[in-house]
Amino acid sequence: MRCLSSAVLLALFLAATASGGPGGNSHERPYVTYPDKDHALSDTTVFSVLIDGKAFSSRILSVDGEKFHCTNGSCPFWVRTLPGTHNFKVFYQLFARGFHDYGEAQLLIREMKPRHIYEARFHLVDKGDKFFVTAEDLGENPEYGLKLGLTRKFHRVEF
Repeated sequence: MRCLSSAVLLALFLAATASGGPGGNSHERPYVTYPDKDHALSDTTVFSVLIDGKAFSSRILSVDGEKFHCTNGSCPFWVRTLPGTHNFKVFYQLFARGFHDYGEAQLLIREMKPRHIYEARFHLVDKGDKFFVTAEDLGENPEYGLKLGLTRKFHRVEF
């Protein structure tokens, strides 16, 4: 019975960590923020708060003022938007030089281009007491994604 309980708990944990995003969407692909879910992927852009392809404690709370209804850490760490200018609200948690900080920040990215991926960069200032967020354009259709699950399967962003 103990083995079965452990297996059930492990299955629930894996389901909770693999499913995420508003409404339980999978983290395997960026969460789609526009209404036309059939829109051509080649005419979209991706914003990510992943750090080196890993999901740390940063999450995207809203895009252009549209808040995600997140439960149990299910806010997305990457989103797919239409090209153009977008305002992102992100949650961050930073550990640096023994200093721990968390909170929210706004980030405006102007003229996001189709098939480009933009990754958040968290910059510490004032000896690590404060920070600001910028976005780096990783270019058109870069090799970008994350590894999930026990097998660490790579999930690449597709356009």
